Amino acid sequence: MILHDLDGASASLNELLTDIDATIMVATADTGTEAASAIGSACAIRGIMTAGLVFGRSTSSMTVSALRPYARVLVVSNDESDLEAILIAMRA
Repeated sequence: MILHDLDGASASLNELLTDIDATIMVATADTGTEAASAIGSACAIRGIMTAGLVFGRSTSSMTVSALRPYARVLVVSNDESDLEAILIAMRA
């Protein structure tokens, strides 16, 4: 799977998961559920701990259902301002 960063640069999921021991998936909309499933599945196969953070209006069952099978930790919040505090607390 090819992923894109905010600048549009692409990278292979396999390359990104090399030497990684934890991932944090952040969802803010009901889009990208296929990507979340692919990333979660790839992490599970490699034994990489995965956390899921779901914020704002994306607290719908579609987003939560996409992350739930893979996230050992799943946080759901209606307040998107919680994101910064959670990432700081996780030292991410």
